[in-house]
Amino acid sequence: MPVRDLQLEKEWRARFEDYKKSGLSVNAWCKEVGLKSTTFSYWIKRISTPEGNPSTKT
Repeated sequence: MPVRDLQLEKEWRARFEDYKKSGLSVNAWCKEVGLKSTTFSYWIKRISTPEGNPSTKT
């Protein structure tokens, strides 16, 4: 995985932890931090996919 992808993954894992600690819904948290909920959902799916088994889209 390229270094940039690893950095992005690390950033999004931190954001996900912040979201979990907030106790807010996804929509409320995203609005509070200025993110689109669709972007948040994309990254959660991406970081939840085990390495070596990327999600396949047809």
